Amino acid sequence: MKHTFIFIDKLIILLNYLPSLHKDSWMRVEEREERINKLRKAIILIEEYTLILRNLISNHRVDRNLAKLQKIHEREISNWAEQVNTILKQMDNLLAGLDHDVKNVKKVLADEPININKLQVAVADISHGMYISGLHDEEEHLIRLRDIDIFKIHELKKIINHEQHHKGLLKWIGFANLTPHEKEIEHEKYFANLLSR
Repeated sequence: MKHTFIFIDKLIILLNYLPSLHKDSWMRVEEREERINKLRKAIILIEEYTLILRNLISNHRVDRNLAKLQKIHEREISNWAEQVNTILKQMDNLLAGLDHDVKNVKKVLADEPININKLQVAVADISHGMYISGLHDEEEHLIRLRDIDIFKIHELKKIINHEQHHKGLLKWIGFANLTPHEKEIEHEKYFANLLSR
């Protein structure tokens, strides 16, 4: 589940980098357009991460992987298998919510002219849905799941099936040894690079 939570963390951090879209009189049209383009790129990333998460989750549900996952802490925690299944359902709900909210953002972005107020609400819904999922919490069972490494790197390459995101995952794994401040800097660089393309 370690790699699945990496992509959930990436989604949460990406949401922090969504551009603000206030309809301020001082904001130049060019700046607003630049922010909207950055939002479009972020939406594409959210869709790509959602697809990767779906693949990771469905691979966790394959019998042999699910059995491995459910047995890891079963001696220490009596309802461990139930907790694993609950988390997988929470992830399914998160992805369904993200699909719905992303469709709403894309619908508003397709309007001409773009209604900035509607766009702000639609973008806020994505962030809200992500945070109410509870998957970013530091509860003990979530921490334990974050440390479980079910897939080998060569298996991940097949599951992720997107070279840029596979390389990004390996880079992200390298961030684990950094201090919180260093991680924050690296996360900012990482998303600044992705959103500037």
